[in-house]
Amino acid sequence: MRISSHPPASESWHLGIDIGTTGISAVLFHRETRQLYPIYWQSNRSQGDDRQKFRLPAIVTLAATADTPEFVLQHFKPYLKLGIPHYSPTLLRWEPALQSADHLQLPLSWVHQSLQSLLVTLNPNVPNTAALPLSGAMGLGEKAFQHAMRQVVTVGLGYPAGWSDTYSFNLREAVLGARLVAEPEQIFLVEEAIATLLSAIRPADQTEIQLPPHPGQDVHLHHADWQGETLVFHAGATVTEMAMVNLPGRLPLHHQDFQFRTLPYAGSSLDQDIICQLILNRERRGGGEVDLDMKIALEEVYFDDLIFPAPGEPDLAQRYRLHQRLTDSAAGQALLEAAQYLKIKLQQQSSFTLKLGEAYQTILRQDLASQVILPYVQRLNRELNALLTQTGTPVLAVQQVICSGGTASLGAIARWLRQKLPNATIIQDTYDLPPSPQETCIPSCSRVAYGLAVLPLHLSVIDRCRHQYSDYYLLQELLRVFPNHPVTIAEIMILLEHQGIDTQICQASILALLEGHLPAGLVLTQPDALWLTSESRANPDYQSVQLAPLFAKQPDQTYRPNRHQWNHLRSYLDTLLTTTHQKLAEPLALSVWEEA
Repeated sequence: MRISSHPPASESWHLGIDIGTTGISAVLFHRETRQLYPIYWQSNRSQGDDRQKFRLPAIVTLAATADTPEFVLQHFKPYLKLGIPHYSPTLLRWEPALQSADHLQLPLSWVHQSLQSLLVTLNPNVPNTAALPLSGAMGLGEKAFQHAMRQVVTVGLGYPAGWSDTYSFNLREAVLGARLVAEPEQIFLVEEAIATLLSAIRPADQTEIQLPPHPGQDVHLHHADWQGETLVFHAGATVTEMAMVNLPGRLPLHHQDFQFRTLPYAGSSLDQDIICQLILNRERRGGGEVDLDMKIALEEVYFDDLIFPAPGEPDLAQRYRLHQRLTDSAAGQALLEAAQYLKIKLQQQSSFTLKLGEAYQTILRQDLASQVILPYVQRLNRELNALLTQTGTPVLAVQQVICSGGTASLGAIARWLRQKLPNATIIQDTYDLPPSPQETCIPSCSRVAYGLAVLPLHLSVIDRCRHQYSDYYLLQELLRVFPNHPVTIAEIMILLEHQGIDTQICQASILALLEGHLPAGLVLTQPDALWLTSESRANPDYQSVQLAPLFAKQPDQTYRPNRHQWNHLRSYLDTLLTTTHQKLAEPLALSVWEEA
C-alpha cells in the first residue's frame, strides 16, 4: 500500500461537502478541538447583497459560444454518473455530450467544469472576483477560515447507494481540479444515508462534538446515544435512499452493518408529477387571486408526443424525455418553477392559484396529497417493506428514524412513518422556506455535510474496497496481469495479490468484472444513455468496448482472455485518463485517514 506523500499537518482540519442536486453545503471540522464550523457563502459586497447563505445553489451560467447560446445549467448532479469527460482524438471533440434539452447539446466536460467552479469558491488561494461568491465559516474569522482551508487534510463526499464508480471518479476530479486537496487518497466517498446517521450519533469514543448555533434549521446533531434497529430516510431532489442498521451501542459501526434501498424518485420527480397530474391533466377554471406572479403560455411547450410517467414511479425513460422538453423553453422552465413553489406553499395553505395563459387554475392541497404525494408514499411503503424483509427486521422493532433532505421534510412523510413504525422515535429536519419561486433551494446547511465532516471519527464505516480498489483500477490491473492462456479464479487472485492487491476485500468486484459487468458510465447503460446525444450514443469507443466480452468462461471454470477486445478497452481507458488528475496507477492509500 502506498503511503501518502502529504502527511497530515499538525492541525487536522477536515472538510465535508454535500454535493446535492439543488445546492452544495460544506462543514469544516477541527479534530483536536472536536469543533464543527458550517460554511456560508455571500455575494461580493459590491453587489449589495451580503446575506450569509449556508447552501450554495448549484446553478452556473454557461457563456455563449459559436455553437451554443448562453445557458443556465442547474440540477446537474445526475449527469455526473453518465461517463468520464474526455477528448476523443478519433472524433476530435469532447465526449460524451448531453442532450440536455430538445434543441441544446453540451459536452459533459462543461458539467464537470461547472461543479469545479462552485467548489473553487472554497479555495482561499484563488483570487476573488465579483462573479464569485465569498465563503466563510460560522465561528471563524476571515483569516482563520482561510488558514483552516489551507490546512485541510481530508475531504468527505457523499453518493447515493448503488451509484457507480464513474460518479465517484468525477467528484474526485472536481475536488482535485478546485485544488482543495492535492491527492486522490485524501478524498473519500460514503453513502449519503450513512453520512446522515453520522450527523446524529456520538463517535465511538463518546467525545462531545462542539457545535455553533445552527442557522435556519431545527436539527439534532451528534447527541444521540441510540441503540437498536434504526432507519435512515434521506430524500432530496434526485433519489430517495433508505438504510437500516442495528446500532451496536458503544461499539463502532462497520460498512457491512448497513443495508440499503435506493429509489430513483424524489423531489424533482414530484415536481414533474405536479405538472402532469395537477396542471396539464386538468381543465382550466377561472376566478381567484393569482398567488404566483407568473404567466405560463402552455402553447409554447409541446407535450402531445410524450407519455407521462406514472405518479410515484421512477419511469426513468419517460422522465428523462419530459425533463428535456420542459427545459427546452421558457414556458417549460416556468412550469417547473411553479411546481416547485406550489409543492412548498401547499404545505402552508389549503389552495394555490396560478395563471396559465389567460386562464386561472386553483390547485387544492387535497389534490396534491391524493394525486401526487399519496402514490409516492405508497411506493415508499413497498420499498420499506422490502428493506425490512431484506434485514429480517420486524416493524415493531424499529427504535428510531432519522429523516434528512428537502423531500424528507414533507409532513406526509412523518405521518406515514409514525403510522408505519409506531414504536420509533422520528427525527425530521425542518427548514426555513425560500421566500420566492426563484429561491427554491433549501437555504440551510445540510445534515449530510455535518456527517461527512466527522467521517474521520468513524473510519470503520468506510467501504475500504471501494476507496482503495475502484472498478476502474481493478479493470486496469486485470488487463495488466492476465496471461495469454486460460486461468482459474484462484490463479487470477494470486496474480493480483502479487501486485499488492488485497483480494479478500475486493473479491466480489473482481468476479463481477470477470463475468463482464463493466462500470456503468464506462459503457452505456439504459435508461441513462437517453441523456446523451445520438452522436455520443454512436461513439465508436462505446461500440467497440461492448462488442464482445473481455473474458470467455470455459467449461472447466477457467477464464480465457479476448485479446482483440482487450486492446480496444486498454486504448479507451488511456484516452479517458489522458487529461485527468487520477491516473489509477496504484490503489488509494488509507493511511492519510488513519493518521489524521
